[in-house]
Amino acid sequence: RGSTSGRPIMVALDVLGRSLPGARKVARVTQIPAAASGAGLSTYTASLLSATSTPLWAAAPKALAVRFGSSSMASGAAALSLRARRTGQHRRARDLDTLLLASLAMELAATSVSKEAYRERGISAGLKNDVLPTASTLGMLLPFGLHVLSAFAGRRNTRLQQLASLAALCGSLCLRVDVLETGGASASNPQDYFRFARPQNLPVKNMPGAE
Repeated sequence: RGSTSGRPIMVALDVLGRSLPGARKVARVTQIPAAASGAGLSTYTASLLSATSTPLWAAAPKALAVRFGSSSMASGAAALSLRARRTGQHRRARDLDTLLLASLAMELAATSVSKEAYRERGISAGLKNDVLPTASTLGMLLPFGLHVLSAFAGRRNTRLQQLASLAALCGSLCLRVDVLETGGASASNPQDYFRFARPQNLPVKNMPGAE
């Protein structure tokens, strides 16, 4: 909420900065708290989902938060990289691409942890390779392949780098839709629901004084 409420102020200061140079400097300073609160908001949805009794969402809450957070970071870097290339800021675009790939690597690791949690807790809905999970995985893997191709092209291939950013944006969207739809499927599947409700999967077991 903090980053959302501060956005109109930053936009207004940026517009005023065209005629008042000091206003643009203030706008840049206000981006710092906005970025900090935005980092928290990137995991906010995952926190809400994992607090429910839906098996897929509650099975691996930490990994889900990392997936959402790293995906948000990757999609943000991808969008800014596209804009930087359109405005000729190629050095900044390359820095953003590095951040994009690092975020996708973290998302891949968190996805692997989530899959392992689903296997251990018997949540079959999270292990299916349907269209959305496949598209989400491709959105994480394709940017790596496209950047490798760009590096071997002999010169920086802007189109391949732009395709990598677009693939990351599509993968981020597919992740969110997939988590929501697969979570609903796990809640409506009696086998997944009752497997997850076994005593060893309940968080109360790790609470002090619980037996």
